Amino acid sequence: MKTSKRLFSFIALALGIFGACISGAQAAGFPSKTVTMIVPFNAGGGTDRLARIIQPHLEKVWGQTVVIENKPGASGLVGSLAFLSEPNNDGHKILFASTGAILSLAREGKGIDGGAFKVEKVLQPISQVSQPPYIATVHPSLDVKSISELITYAKKNPGQVTFGSSGVGSASHLTGVLFEQKAGVKMNHVPYSGMGKAGPALLSGEVKILFAPAPVVKAGFADGSLRGLALTTGSKSKLFPGLPTIDETLKGFSMAGWFGLFAHPATPADRVQILNRGVQEVLSLDSVAKDMAARGGEPAPMTTAQYTGFVNGDVSTWRNLQAIVDGK
Repeated sequence: MKTSKRLFSFIALALGIFGACISGAQAAGFPSKTVTMIVPFNAGGGTDRLARIIQPHLEKVWGQTVVIENKPGASGLVGSLAFLSEPNNDGHKILFASTGAILSLAREGKGIDGGAFKVEKVLQPISQVSQPPYIATVHPSLDVKSISELITYAKKNPGQVTFGSSGVGSASHLTGVLFEQKAGVKMNHVPYSGMGKAGPALLSGEVKILFAPAPVVKAGFADGSLRGLALTTGSKSKLFPGLPTIDETLKGFSMAGWFGLFAHPATPADRVQILNRGVQEVLSLDSVAKDMAARGGEPAPMTTAQYTGFVNGDVSTWRNLQAIVDGK
């Protein structure tokens, strides 16, 4: 009897090892063809710029061409839904999304389970890529040089200060709404189809203020075409040591956006882990850190489990603000 049990245990162990070897061998050949990275925003926006920083490095790590496809519209919803609707469940198509894009899915009821958002119900998180500071940035024609001056001006001119965003319900929009509430002011919201359109609108003076990710506006600080007033995060940034936080004027103000990669929900788990390891390797490169820093960001890799928990918690915070906006 004991011999039979030992034999059974040995066979079970052998089969387990054999299965693991097969799984590993299958995963080892992945990716085996071109990887398509869907960016649900216009070229030139914050999401697109970060995607293009890591693109060539991912090609080297994965040994395959990585093609970026921009599919903008509706705060990232158009591209995100297109990604989900395509037969891309083998892991060779991935989504490079922002806070706003995932929020747009939540607004459509995607990933909602028992009233709460669970990203794993609609996407498989691969890794966060960056969490650059958002900066309250103004066109120099608006004669304000601090948050307190902006508040004073907006109170004297209700509804006349135009603030742009990457779309209704996006992080940049909701940050502006939170600012209005905290400051007790009323501004005029002008939504665009992504930061690739909102950034140029600010540069031209079409809108006067933008709560934008640093990679979108940093270049304008050096030549004086834009003026940064303050960070939207609750703490200061080593990348912008001279900028205060909005929290220093409006206590309790703290909002941050992020960018990261997702796989189709049907992608095999071992492939998601391979994608994660590739992203982690790329984000550990000094050259990538330098490129991001030059544009106002920094690498912020996570394991798949960490990223899943982070996204769910963060989206919950943004949804609470969205509910206030909707008057619910």
